[in-house]
Amino acid sequence: MRLDMLNSRRTFLQAVTRTLMLPALALVTLLLVSQPAIGLTELRGTVADSQGQGLAGIAVRFYGPREENVGDRAELAQTTTDDQGRFRLEVDRGSGELLELEGPEGTGRLRIDGQPLPLELTYPVRTTVVLLHDNDLHFDFNHQEAFGEMVQDVRARYEHVFLLNAGDVFIRRPSQWSEPTLEFYARASRDIIAAMNRFGYDALTLGNHEMDYHEDATLQALSAAEFPLLVANVEITTDLLPPVEPYTVLRMNNDLTVAVLGLGRAVTKEGVRARDPIATAREYVHLADEHDIFVGLTHIGYRTDQQLAEAIGVLDVIIGGHSHTMLEEAVLVNGVLIAQTRGTSGAVNPDRPKYLGKIKLTLENGRIIDKQGQAFTITGTEGS
Repeated sequence: MRLDMLNSRRTFLQAVTRTLMLPALALVTLLLVSQPAIGLTELRGTVADSQGQGLAGIAVRFYGPREENVGDRAELAQTTTDDQGRFRLEVDRGSGELLELEGPEGTGRLRIDGQPLPLELTYPVRTTVVLLHDNDLHFDFNHQEAFGEMVQDVRARYEHVFLLNAGDVFIRRPSQWSEPTLEFYARASRDIIAAMNRFGYDALTLGNHEMDYHEDATLQALSAAEFPLLVANVEITTDLLPPVEPYTVLRMNNDLTVAVLGLGRAVTKEGVRARDPIATAREYVHLADEHDIFVGLTHIGYRTDQQLAEAIGVLDVIIGGHSHTMLEEAVLVNGVLIAQTRGTSGAVNPDRPKYLGKIKLTLENGRIIDKQGQAFTITGTEGS
């Protein structure tokens, strides 16, 4: 009898609770149905050719952010331009950042962050990439203020800029140090890596002077680098050098990628063994298909760079070092643009010039249509 009474009371309470909840549920449902979409934006604009003529039939797709900078983006909306090149998309603009345009000349992507509406887009999508580079600093990272101003100016004028070094930032011979002590070498090597960190270098290919290590001072300095250390054709088994990578991939904010392959020239040193750079490069030709730009960042000398270009024509650019060749204008060999700056040699000298190379690549829908490069001499008196 007592159990039946408890069950009846429980049933009654449940019925009352359901009755009380129904109006609340109905109100929530009504709010969800009636509430307009929050944050939606009518993303509209036109797609035209280089002459300003509207293009019909261009597919326009809107993509969300890349998760942790890897993987594919989610497609959030798509449409097609009308006969005057106009398009409209209803999107949550806060959840996306990239537009893709696809037409008869291929596919191109571009960022739209902060651009005013209506968007005025040009097809094919054109992208300019600048590769700044130097080589063979040999502890003479001189005229840093003028160098920094030049790098800052380029970064302000172009959206996609990368800074690369083709090796031999250290000096291995004590006879060329300002002081013939390990303490000087350790301090100078730490200082030059710290300067490269400040200027935001994107990659360094190890030169023979880096691989001719001195006790643990070389390891300590290179381990502080905030950029990838590259060399594909040198096997390093000693604990007195840090781990290296064969290549690195630099990604632009419009999803274009630059594969940078490191090739070096080793020295006779325990735990360091070099292979033929050209034979090694053949193992990485797949990078040309997987990425939009394929760069060889080499420390093998200008003559070998020419041979590399003849053998591996899928390279877009070779940025070289080791031979201290001053190419005031980058040269084309087998369609590969080869660039190198003079660098410095001999004993440390803070009065020497600093050299900087600038390569400008123009792409349409991810394909290079023009490439050119030149080298500049920095003396510290440019602004005086």
